[in-house]
Amino acid sequence: GHPHRSTLDTLERFGVKKYIGALEEVITATALDFGITLQKCNEINPTVERPYPALWHLSQEGKKKISAIGIAISNRVAYHGFDLSVNNDSARYHNIISDLVNIDLSCGFNTKPSSMEEILSRKLNTEEVKKRVIENFIFTFTYTERAKEEALENARL
Repeated sequence: GHPHRSTLDTLERFGVKKYIGALEEVITATALDFGITLQKCNEINPTVERPYPALWHLSQEGKKKISAIGIAISNRVAYHGFDLSVNNDSARYHNIISDLVNIDLSCGFNTKPSSMEEILSRKLNTEEVKKRVIENFIFTFTYTERAKEEALENARL
Protein backbone atom coordinates (compact mmCIF):
# COMPACT_ATOMS: atom_id res chain seq x y z
CA GLY A 1 0.00 0.00 0.00
CA HIS A 2 1.17 3.49 -0.77
CA PRO A 3 -0.88 6.02 1.21
CA HIS A 4 -1.53 9.12 -0.91
CA ARG A 5 -1.72 11.14 2.29
CA SER A 6 1.98 10.49 2.83
CA THR A 7 3.14 14.06 2.41
CA LEU A 8 5.85 15.59 4.49
CA ASP A 9 3.17 17.77 6.10
CA THR A 10 1.54 14.64 7.50
CA LEU A 11 4.90 13.32 8.63
CA GLU A 12 5.73 16.64 10.28
CA ARG A 13 2.39 16.66 12.13
CA PHE A 14 2.72 13.06 13.28
CA GLY A 15 6.48 12.65 13.38
CA VAL A 16 8.09 9.77 11.50
CA LYS A 17 7.87 7.27 14.38
CA LYS A 18 4.21 8.06 15.05
CA TYR A 19 3.45 7.89 11.31
CA ILE A 20 5.05 4.43 11.05
CA GLY A 21 3.27 3.41 14.27
CA ALA A 22 -0.04 4.52 12.76
CA LEU A 23 0.67 2.44 9.63
CA GLU A 24 1.37 -0.54 11.91
CA GLU A 25 -1.99 0.07 13.60
CA VAL A 26 -3.74 0.12 10.21
CA ILE A 27 -2.19 -3.20 9.21
CA THR A 28 -2.81 -4.78 12.62
CA ALA A 29 -6.46 -3.69 12.62
CA THR A 30 -6.94 -4.98 9.07
CA ALA A 31 -5.47 -8.39 9.88
CA LEU A 32 -7.62 -8.54 13.03
CA ASP A 33 -10.71 -7.84 10.91
CA PHE A 34 -10.00 -11.22 9.33
CA GLY A 35 -9.19 -12.97 12.62
CA ILE A 36 -5.39 -12.69 12.47
CA THR A 37 -3.44 -11.25 15.39
CA LEU A 38 -0.12 -9.56 14.64
CA GLN A 39 2.76 -8.42 16.81
CA LYS A 40 5.60 -5.96 16.39
CA CYS A 41 9.23 -7.01 16.58
CA ASN A 42 9.82 -5.45 20.00
CA GLU A 43 6.71 -7.19 21.37
CA ILE A 44 8.19 -10.55 20.34
CA ASN A 45 11.84 -9.80 21.03
CA PRO A 46 12.24 -6.92 23.53
CA THR A 47 16.05 -7.12 23.34
CA VAL A 48 16.16 -5.65 19.82
CA GLU A 49 17.35 -2.05 20.10
CA ARG A 50 16.24 -0.72 16.70
CA PRO A 51 13.54 -2.99 15.33
CA TYR A 52 12.52 -2.53 11.73
CA PRO A 53 8.82 -1.89 11.21
CA ALA A 54 7.28 -5.24 10.34
CA LEU A 55 4.52 -7.40 11.75
CA TRP A 56 4.40 -11.10 12.55
CA HIS A 57 1.75 -13.67 13.33
CA LEU A 58 2.76 -16.15 16.03
CA SER A 59 1.54 -19.69 15.49
CA GLN A 60 2.42 -23.23 16.50
CA GLU A 61 4.53 -23.41 13.34
CA GLY A 62 6.54 -20.38 14.44
CA LYS A 63 6.75 -16.70 13.63
CA LYS A 64 5.24 -15.74 10.28
CA LYS A 65 6.09 -12.34 8.80
CA ILE A 66 3.22 -11.00 6.71
CA SER A 67 3.90 -7.28 6.67
CA ALA A 68 6.71 -4.75 6.42
CA ILE A 69 6.89 -0.96 6.23
CA GLY A 70 9.46 1.09 4.38
CA ILE A 71 9.37 4.78 3.58
CA ALA A 72 11.75 7.33 2.14
CA ILE A 73 11.19 11.09 2.16
CA SER A 74 12.09 13.37 -0.73
CA ASN A 75 10.69 16.72 -1.86
CA ARG A 76 7.97 16.73 0.79
CA VAL A 77 6.63 13.32 -0.26
CA ALA A 78 6.96 9.95 1.47
CA TYR A 79 7.70 7.22 -1.04
CA HIS A 80 7.04 3.52 -0.73
CA GLY A 81 4.67 2.41 1.98
CA PHE A 82 3.73 -0.95 3.42
CA ASP A 83 3.29 -4.52 2.37
CA LEU A 84 0.54 -6.81 3.61
CA SER A 85 0.78 -10.27 2.10
CA VAL A 86 -2.75 -11.41 1.35
CA ASN A 87 -2.85 -14.31 -1.14
CA ASN A 88 0.87 -14.59 -1.87
CA ASP A 89 2.52 -17.91 -2.57
CA SER A 90 5.28 -17.56 0.01
CA ALA A 91 7.11 -20.57 -1.44
CA ARG A 92 8.09 -18.33 -4.38
CA TYR A 93 10.24 -16.19 -2.08
CA HIS A 94 12.41 -19.12 -0.97
CA ASN A 95 14.17 -19.02 -4.34
CA ILE A 96 14.68 -15.25 -4.26
CA ILE A 97 16.53 -15.09 -0.94
CA SER A 98 17.31 -18.72 -0.31
CA ASP A 99 20.01 -18.16 2.29
CA LEU A 100 18.19 -15.51 4.32
CA VAL A 101 14.56 -16.57 4.05
CA ASN A 102 14.53 -18.26 7.46
CA ILE A 103 16.41 -15.53 9.31
CA ASP A 104 14.85 -12.13 9.77
CA LEU A 105 17.84 -9.92 10.45
CA SER A 106 15.61 -7.00 11.40
CA CYS A 107 14.31 -8.71 14.51
CA GLY A 108 16.94 -11.28 15.34
CA PHE A 109 14.94 -14.50 15.16
CA ASN A 110 14.14 -17.25 12.70
CA THR A 111 11.05 -16.59 10.63
CA LYS A 112 9.61 -17.24 7.22
CA PRO A 113 7.48 -15.20 4.85
CA SER A 114 3.78 -15.93 5.01
CA SER A 115 0.42 -14.54 3.96
CA MET A 116 -3.08 -14.08 5.31
CA GLU A 117 -4.18 -16.93 3.03
CA GLU A 118 -1.60 -19.29 4.50
CA ILE A 119 -2.55 -18.41 8.08
CA LEU A 120 -6.30 -18.75 7.46
CA SER A 121 -6.01 -21.70 5.05
CA ARG A 122 -8.28 -19.97 2.54
CA LYS A 123 -8.05 -17.37 -0.21
CA LEU A 124 -9.28 -13.91 0.64
CA ASN A 125 -11.10 -11.42 -1.53
CA THR A 126 -8.38 -8.82 -2.14
CA GLU A 127 -10.95 -6.10 -2.81
CA GLU A 128 -12.44 -6.72 0.65
CA VAL A 129 -8.97 -6.55 2.21
CA LYS A 130 -8.24 -3.28 0.36
CA LYS A 131 -11.57 -1.85 1.56
CA ARG A 132 -10.70 -2.73 5.16
CA VAL A 133 -7.21 -1.22 4.81
CA ILE A 134 -8.75 2.04 3.57
CA GLU A 135 -11.36 2.09 6.35
CA ASN A 136 -8.72 1.39 9.01
CA PHE A 137 -6.38 3.97 7.49
CA ILE A 138 -9.06 6.67 7.61
CA PHE A 139 -10.05 5.76 11.17
CA THR A 140 -6.48 5.49 12.49
CA PHE A 141 -5.16 8.68 10.93
CA THR A 142 -8.30 10.69 11.76
CA TYR A 143 -8.27 9.43 15.34
CA THR A 144 -4.53 10.05 15.71
CA GLU A 145 -4.83 13.57 14.29
CA ARG A 146 -7.76 14.40 16.60
CA ALA A 147 -5.95 12.97 19.62
CA LYS A 148 -2.88 15.06 18.84
CA GLU A 149 -4.97 18.22 18.38
CA GLU A 150 -6.77 17.57 21.69
CA ALA A 151 -3.47 16.99 23.49
CA LEU A 152 -2.07 20.24 22.12
CA GLU A 153 -5.25 22.10 23.08
CA ASN A 154 -5.16 20.65 26.62
CA ALA A 155 -1.49 21.60 26.94
CA ARG A 156 -2.39 25.23 26.15
CA LEU A 157 -5.06 25.41 28.88
